[in-house]
Amino acid sequence: MLSTKKIKLKEAYDLYKKQIKFDNNLSKLSNSKYEENNEKLKLLITSFSFIFNMYKNKNQYEKSSFKEMQYAFWQTVIEIGGRYADFEIAAEFLQHSLEEKPEDLYFSEGKIIEEIKQQEQFQKIISEIIEKYGNNNEFVFDSNKDKDFPISFSNRDLYFAINKAELKMIGKKQNENWNLKIKLHDRYDYTNFKKLDDYYFDTSSVPKSIFSSTLYNLAYYSMKFKVMKEYDIDIQFEWNNFKVVE
Repeated sequence: MLSTKKIKLKEAYDLYKKQIKFDNNLSKLSNSKYEENNEKLKLLITSFSFIFNMYKNKNQYEKSSFKEMQYAFWQTVIEIGGRYADFEIAAEFLQHSLEEKPEDLYFSEGKIIEEIKQQEQFQKIISEIIEKYGNNNEFVFDSNKDKDFPISFSNRDLYFAINKAELKMIGKKQNENWNLKIKLHDRYDYTNFKKLDDYYFDTSSVPKSIFSSTLYNLAYYSMKFKVMKEYDIDIQFEWNNFKVVE
């Protein structure tokens, strides 16, 4: 029968081997050339899954070490997503979730609002709402009361940052166009485990899909074990002279 001392030494050695494996894979991910075979990159990302298996690794010392590895992993993902895949907003929100006590975020101006306004899919949704509710030259809309208009974005950065947000809107017609007051609300969380590849927009390019379902599932566990934290995102802006999209 193994002594307590030997058990602790064995655990320390096992953890050391896992740390070496993690460091090697993290280095490969950081230095990957993104024109490489995409299946190879997806397998590399999946290779980090062992640091998220907190149920199997119940030792508290090992859990603490794995949490630190998760944090380092997400920092690399943020760098890749922001620098190489042009997911600036999604990377910013992910970074915020890694803070000890992230505050809620509020936006009334800036890049995120300009990106939202430029989205044809979002313009189409707004137009469909106006078509349904704008018969009397003014209207009030709340997506919590009418769920026929789910908010999503074709832009990958916005999709992974604030997809399926709640929408509240007040509209008043001016001549042939509309003056709109828009509020979007989202809860930054990863509460639903997804099947792999469900949310890959571009299966030919892992970097362009870096915040997709594989990483979503890893984030699910990081959120569960408090490496990443939930917070609210509120976006409020006016959109004057909005022209209904035919």
